[in-house]
Amino acid sequence: MIVVQFEIGDKKQRMMEEVEDTKRMSPEMECRAARRARDRAKTAGWDLDIALFLFAVLITVIILSFQGIGIEIVASVAVCGLTLTWFLGWRKIRRLYQRFYDEEISAGEIVLMCAWCGKEMYITRSLGRSVISHGICSECKQKYFNFKAEGEILGTERVGQKDSK
Repeated sequence: MIVVQFEIGDKKQRMMEEVEDTKRMSPEMECRAARRARDRAKTAGWDLDIALFLFAVLITVIILSFQGIGIEIVASVAVCGLTLTWFLGWRKIRRLYQRFYDEEISAGEIVLMCAWCGKEMYITRSLGRSVISHGICSECKQKYFNFKAEGEILGTERVGQKDSK
């Protein structure tokens, strides 16, 4: 839930209503989050634990075959080991996918709001949930602090660039 940290008359109520409208996520945002989470989970899926377990299964199969145990038992041990390895990997990827999906969904959008005039400037995605951050816009900076506007927050100029006069 998003908490607005200041009150200016009726503005707090208006801002809370706007934030409540963004709780419903668009299908595009959900699809993008699912795709990125799936890619991240696939890359992190197999690790040293699963590799060591597969090595232990291989050693067990080799020892059983050298001891003269029947092929039926050796094959069943190998199949059980591979099935368990697949299951452990699938479970791990599913957990990683859910964690990465939740991270992608919660990243959302950042809304910059001028603390002096209340003007909002959107800086990232136009879809998803919003996080409200307070700062100062270039107009209020010039008006209240007698500075020349040093570049827009979203513009191509760098913030803090000196005037060329």
